[in-house]
Amino acid sequence: PDHVDDVVVYYSDLGHFEHLISLFEQGIGLDDAHVGIFTELGILYTKHMPEKVMDHCKVFFSKLNVSKVVRACERARLFEPAVYLYMQDKQHDNAARTMMEYAPSWQHDLFLDAITKVRNAELMYKAVSHYLTTFPMLFTRLMESVEAAIDHSRVVSILKRTGDWALQLGLPYLKSVQKFDLSVVNETLHELYIEDEDYEALRASIEKFKNFNMIALASKLSSHELLEFRRISAYVYRCNKKWSQSIELSKNDRMWKDSIDTANESEDGEIIEGLLRFFCETSEKECFAAALYTCFEHIPPDVAIELGWMNGYH
Repeated sequence: PDHVDDVVVYYSDLGHFEHLISLFEQGIGLDDAHVGIFTELGILYTKHMPEKVMDHCKVFFSKLNVSKVVRACERARLFEPAVYLYMQDKQHDNAARTMMEYAPSWQHDLFLDAITKVRNAELMYKAVSHYLTTFPMLFTRLMESVEAAIDHSRVVSILKRTGDWALQLGLPYLKSVQKFDLSVVNETLHELYIEDEDYEALRASIEKFKNFNMIALASKLSSHELLEFRRISAYVYRCNKKWSQSIELSKNDRMWKDSIDTANESEDGEIIEGLLRFFCETSEKECFAAALYTCFEHIPPDVAIELGWMNGYH
């Protein structure tokens, strides 16, 4: 018959906990030791000798009733051995949740191992918020670990709700996942580049990744105080075949080469002729010649001769 529980109750009622622990410690050394002794000894350790709990769990894990020992650990607020048992028992959700809720149990590498194996995906998003508020400098490491399993659009939403500082902190992560060409990631990066006045990074991003609201970006940049951003606006309009808007921006900024290249790309005789007439009206003789040279395939000879003759370019 199973007398382990009776022995525990008897010794406990008498308050002889040390004697009970000594008895069980001797018992686990026997070849035919009752498996219940290992679990009860672990529970006793949580109450009376917490320093022995972790070693006991590591040595005798395969013989423990994990659920009973974990509950005892949590009651005694021994969260580190509780996490160890959860991990060994492949209860990764509980391990990750415990580490987020109880700081003494936190182990960064162990957490990354657990979070990549959780069944409940919501824990990953909880981890994102947890890292932002508690371990911001480790945020990029977390995102590298869960990159393949997480919804990046939702992460961007969390970053925006957390604040501008979180977006700046998440910049390396956003750059690393831009390879997926998600509109929300692209547009968030564009906002950060504009805020930082990094027109080179913005131009490189636009040229490589096309999944974003191009017209909205072009419209936003068209009135930017910096010339290079207005040039990007003209470029985006050009990419979307909005030739007139692009040329008008370039003309306003006296970016003659940009306007000529856009007109030539349009292959539209009417647009090209309009640009030629503009150069004549503004006495930009060199630009008129450059436009003729660049766009000659799309300019009727009679138009070129007429404009040249009437404006004295002969």
